[in-house]
Amino acid sequence: MNCNEFKNLIPKWKNEKYTDKKSIEFYEHLSSCVNCIKIINQIEVAQIADFNKNENCDISQSFIEVNKEIQKFKQIKYRKNNIMKLAASFIIMAALFILLNNKTNKISPSELSIKWKTNLFGQTDAPPIICHDKIVIKNSSKNILIAYDKVNGKEIWKTSFEVIGDFITDKDKIYSWGISNNKINLLSINSKTGDVIWEFDCSKIKKYSRNLKLTLINNAIYLTEKQQLFSLDSTTGTLNWSKVLSKENGLLSTPVVKSSSLFIATRNKILELNINDGVVKNEKKLIVKSGLFSRNVLNISKDRIYILSKPLKTQGKLTCYNLSTLKKEWERNANYATNFEIVKDNIFVRANTLQVFNKLTGSSVWSEIVGGCGVLAYQDDLIYLINDKNKQQMMTLDTNSGKVIDSLSLSDTSCNEIIIDETSAYLNTNNGSLYAINIR
Repeated sequence: MNCNEFKNLIPKWKNEKYTDKKSIEFYEHLSSCVNCIKIINQIEVAQIADFNKNENCDISQSFIEVNKEIQKFKQIKYRKNNIMKLAASFIIMAALFILLNNKTNKISPSELSIKWKTNLFGQTDAPPIICHDKIVIKNSSKNILIAYDKVNGKEIWKTSFEVIGDFITDKDKIYSWGISNNKINLLSINSKTGDVIWEFDCSKIKKYSRNLKLTLINNAIYLTEKQQLFSLDSTTGTLNWSKVLSKENGLLSTPVVKSSSLFIATRNKILELNINDGVVKNEKKLIVKSGLFSRNVLNISKDRIYILSKPLKTQGKLTCYNLSTLKKEWERNANYATNFEIVKDNIFVRANTLQVFNKLTGSSVWSEIVGGCGVLAYQDDLIYLINDKNKQQMMTLDTNSGKVIDSLSLSDTSCNEIIIDETSAYLNTNNGSLYAINIR
């Protein structure tokens, strides 16, 4: 604002709002221009008196009021500047908080160390499972389940009945084959006490075999073996439905679920079944020779289904199909892989070499020779690995690059899975030891 514009605004200066743009310019000019301050002092008494609606007002009094308005403006301007500075500081602090929070949430690995170790007094043929504050493992020599405290490795309970075969958990309950009343039944076991909640008499199922594999998905237990598929309610132990396929279409995988569909691979097909009644909704023929594969492994990620074909004598295949059309999108050689996991954008295929593929394109990301066992667990951006290439050694790898971050020597090697929680890894070994390893 120049001095001429200022003169034009003098008669109505008091009617302007402080937040008005012209008013702000008016007071800003008045507070910095000596000449205009003098002009205010030369205003006729009548103008000022008329403006203030006070005929007795004099120039000095009006000028005092002008100075008051100038001070008000300066205070408002000061407050506004402070608010803007405060807002800017708040934005900067918020940005720093987000950055620091992201850095904090991205958990960094600690140096691997043994938390505790206990003797199982017998070998185990299955990996341990985590049930809240307990580690539960099967003693194969005595055919019992034993629960240990996760913190110190002390025994909490063990079953008074014999258990056999697979066992799985939803943390509150453990599901296992057990011998009850001289019969082999499927048992639901309370993970807190080791007591039986319910038992299902499997002799009611035609062509029953205790080699049926157990899979727990949502509130259902699925039992699969050869051409048989059964669904049980995990809460009550009642049979939901059962299905028996023809011998030539024998099942070679455990099921996976997507929405209301259950997907399972047979010897030469992918089947999509209704999850509620087992009715086949869709099927896709697999281009493989009958009898070539000993078993398939399935997994689903968003709109794709992946099948790892485990070979009897030849190299296996990892194949990606569109989930809606069951059309093949890509296929890769998987050496003599035994299993695979999907972690974020990549697929980790286990064999003598750990192969990592992009799950969308199937392109190779990296690979690492890990020996014969290649026991793995995944968490965040880290892999925890028992590397049989360097026996008696547990390793931490970066999932994005395969770079070795840390390693820990053990007194013996693991023959089963590694399981992990927020701070620890748990594994059982060939000579009957159970380890808890600090990983955080």
